[in-house]
Amino acid sequence: MGEASRRVIESQEARLLTFPPGEPPEDGLSDAAVRWLRKARATSVALLPVVVDGRAVALATTTTCRGTRRRTRPICSCCGTSSSR
Repeated sequence: MGEASRRVIESQEARLLTFPPGEPPEDGLSDAAVRWLRKARATSVALLPVVVDGRAVALATTTTCRGTRRRTRPICSCCGTSSSR
C-alpha cells in the first residue's frame, strides 16, 4: 500500500489522482500499482475508503484508461492472457 492509500484510510476522504497516460506518480502508490498503471496507460485513480461505524475497513479503487483501446475479451492482470469466455 502506498502513502496515498494510507492518507485516504486515515482521513476517510476519497481522493482522485490524475496524470498523463501511463505516467502515474511514484511517490504515493505501491510499486505494484505503479507498474500496472503504466502498463495499462492509466490516466487516473480514485481511492475510496469504505467506512463502517466510523472506521475505514477497506479501500476501493477505480482506474480510468482514456485513449486505451477497448479489449473484446478480459485480460488477466496476473499473467496477461485473455479469457476465452
